[in-house]
Amino acid sequence: MRNPKFIPILIFLLVLSFGLLIFGVASNHRNATATQGQFFLTIYHQPDPTNTPQPTQTPVLTTPPTPVNSAAPFAYITHTVKAGETLWDISNRYDVAVDILQAANYDIEPEKVLENQVLVIPIGDTSQIQVRVRPQPAPAAAAVKGTPAPNVRSAAPLAPTATPILAAAIVSSEGDGLRLRSAASTDASILSKLPALMPLDIYRKTSDGTWLYVGTPNGNGWVQSQFVTLNKIKMGDISVNVEAVAASAVSVSAPVMFAPTPFVIPDDPYVSGISGRARQIYQIGQSRGNHANVFSLIGDSNTEHPAFFKPFDWGNYDLGPYAYLQDTVNFFKGSFSRPSRSAFGGFNTTKTLDPGSAPGGCGGASSLICEYNSAHPSIAIVLLGTGDQHSWQGFEERYRQIIQQTIDQGIVPILLTKGDDLECKDNNAPCGYINGIITRLAREYDVPLLDNRRAVERLPNRGMVDDGFHYSFPPDGRAAWFNGSYLQQYGYNVRNLTALRALDSVRRQIIGR
Repeated sequence: MRNPKFIPILIFLLVLSFGLLIFGVASNHRNATATQGQFFLTIYHQPDPTNTPQPTQTPVLTTPPTPVNSAAPFAYITHTVKAGETLWDISNRYDVAVDILQAANYDIEPEKVLENQVLVIPIGDTSQIQVRVRPQPAPAAAAVKGTPAPNVRSAAPLAPTATPILAAAIVSSEGDGLRLRSAASTDASILSKLPALMPLDIYRKTSDGTWLYVGTPNGNGWVQSQFVTLNKIKMGDISVNVEAVAASAVSVSAPVMFAPTPFVIPDDPYVSGISGRARQIYQIGQSRGNHANVFSLIGDSNTEHPAFFKPFDWGNYDLGPYAYLQDTVNFFKGSFSRPSRSAFGGFNTTKTLDPGSAPGGCGGASSLICEYNSAHPSIAIVLLGTGDQHSWQGFEERYRQIIQQTIDQGIVPILLTKGDDLECKDNNAPCGYINGIITRLAREYDVPLLDNRRAVERLPNRGMVDDGFHYSFPPDGRAAWFNGSYLQQYGYNVRNLTALRALDSVRRQIIGR
């Protein structure tokens, strides 16, 4: 018979073992809940990150000006132009976008601001300022051999080409293969076929508005307006084509010839926030040794995926009608395929800021700061939010920290909206909640925004595979080909195009290369 004194010890050991079993099951359940819906299952426990106090924004202007006229539709101060100053200089000084300055000073010549001119400088909320199309006088007609004037059904000659409204429209998703014609008629010869999403400069329209004379990277010509999506302008803003000119100015018997129009690269309709503030951030970074031709990627598996950006370094791309982007591919060569220390499957804003989630060799820094310290980039392309579907309530605070820490490093952030609605689908957040925060904070911090959601909206399943958050790519691996039907079907093709064009805008307008 066993000794009775061992019975209490046996009971104690059984209770302890049962308690440890319950604790292990509870811990496993908590970790599984935390990772539900993420891209890769976490099979190890990571400590919860320490809450970091929300940083205070440091305004670019140390002494913001005071409004002098509260009765005006927007608060403003005045500035007297000094010798040698340009509108760009004034934009940088007061942190006001150039187009806002032009709108507030509508009767000045943007390229010819004169010494001692007094300009209105809007401050604070500028949302009430309407950026209007500035009418331009038509340039004098000049005979250029081999450059015939486009014509309409009327036999009368046309007035010379007016200054275009830049990036005023794109070819609609229904207009893929839109015919660019030599005249405003379906009987006119076809100059080229335009793919969907191609940006268009608008010169003028026919009197009934059914045809538009547009500028494209392929040349100028006429297109049917029903296959064009206007961007930031209305049809009423477009000048009506002048179908006849005074006989005293041009002989009716002689065709009017057009001076060649210099090629202007239009900005992407999905990109905004290319401002004086962004250039100030860039210049601060240059003074600290950041590399102008290097960018960093901050994101999750949609950014880490080999279909995104890497083909530009690997040579597996075809720019198609966007050949001008080759300069940007050359300028940033090496960054497209460089592994990021802050772009991994399952990453969200919490892990981006958590030193415990950083890869090895980061010395206790977060993956965000580790990436910046390693690469010293001038630009950061940030696509986060998909993995925040279960912690959406704290997304804004964490996203603010990411923006502020990026700016503090002298790095220009390009913020991207996401294509999915996981916080609404998998949790109880309002639909569009995270994208709304991204858009609002881009405007608040006055940094570039790429509205990726709007770009992929027209694609089948919003450019995503069946899981509803990973982007689709063509089975032949041509995720960076911008011709044929690729831009009509696959999310990665559209992402690569719009992100490359965002880089191109920053390179030209902020870096100045």
